Amino acid sequence: MDPSRYGNIAANTSNTISARIWRDFPFAAMKTNPSIGQWMHDDFDRFPTLAATTSNITGEHAGARVFLSGGSAAGGSITQSATEMGGVVTLTGGDTDNETAGIEWDGLAALIASGSIRKLAMEARFKVSSIATSFANLFIGWTLVGSIAEDYPLADTPANSAPFTTTADAVGFFRAETAPASLGFGHIENGTTQVIDIAAAATLVANTYIKAGFVIDFDQAVERQGEIVINGVPSSTYLTNTVLTASAFPKAVTMCPAIQAKNSAGSATDSVSIDWIRAGYLRR
Repeated sequence: MDPSRYGNIAANTSNTISARIWRDFPFAAMKTNPSIGQWMHDDFDRFPTLAATTSNITGEHAGARVFLSGGSAAGGSITQSATEMGGVVTLTGGDTDNETAGIEWDGLAALIASGSIRKLAMEARFKVSSIATSFANLFIGWTLVGSIAEDYPLADTPANSAPFTTTADAVGFFRAETAPASLGFGHIENGTTQVIDIAAAATLVANTYIKAGFVIDFDQAVERQGEIVINGVPSSTYLTNTVLTASAFPKAVTMCPAIQAKNSAGSATDSVSIDWIRAGYLRR
């Protein structure tokens, strides 16, 4: 993450991964030698269409754990796009307050601590259907394995200043119903005070793709061991070693990549469409 190694970096919203995040990941070597690290990439090409109505759906689907909350005529759902090429799924939180559509990739799990890993990253390309007030809440990041639920990791009523439930272990991007055009970034460890690292890492535009990711590299200088990257361009706000080792950072539990789309209130059925997600880590 040495800025002197790079000149001006142009924003890029195409469906390619961002070199700023993934340049040091030896993907081919990791396939044959998992002692180096592990990674996953889901482009949702064969992801099933699922919907919950009167009861929840929880289980393994297409290599991922899915949670869809029911209880209404239109609960949480995951649908495959019929018009976009290459695989795109749409997560809809349902038509009742807190109904959720969530996916977690629990086959890729890690402790985000310097003694366990050297480097960890994730990136996703997605778009939201609306930026209207009180539409769906969103989380894309790493959270406790096996935890996605209506109020996990996002709170019952997420706010831009406090998006997570107090018992969550999570780090990543969020959109809260109090600021639906803002994509923030924050973290929390169960029982601690959640930290908002960047309240507005990006401005969301309805039906417009954005790439959002982050990388944590414990071998970098202590003042910039975590970097937040939007459309391939790094933020000027870094996560320092002090932040990554503080009590509020979720470093003591096994985490995995996850997405949660959650209804905010009323009958609005705002959605998020995911083109792809990639995540991985390098071992010590």
